[in-house]
Amino acid sequence: VRTWKTLSTPHQPAQAVLSGLSGSDIQLLHGSTIATNAILERKGSKTILITTTGFQDLLQIRRQERDNCYDLTPSRTAHVTSSNETISVNERIDANGQVIIPLTEKEISRVLNLALKSGAETFAICFLFSF
Repeated sequence: VRTWKTLSTPHQPAQAVLSGLSGSDIQLLHGSTIATNAILERKGSKTILITTTGFQDLLQIRRQERDNCYDLTPSRTAHVTSSNETISVNERIDANGQVIIPLTEKEISRVLNLALKSGAETFAICFLFSF
């Protein structure tokens, strides 16, 4: 097993890999931080979060992870999406996979229209118990 690092080529990720492999006869396992870097540097596409009604603020609330849990005005880093970049969908599945509120074509159409009007380039869909 050998490891080495080459310079990143964010616009052509494969080029960095090919450059590092040139002239070698090896088996390759590769990992990249392009997506992570885009999030950390806030250079990604405008994204809309689509989630189950009632859970649209979940990312803003977080998990009570802060240095001083009694601070009523903690400083926080900005999220990838803000609350006005979230669309809630009237649907619900329980933890056992049973449909409680079925997702209708009318609801899909409503959400799709909102998403398209938002000007977003990407959509993250995260429904409760959708695993």
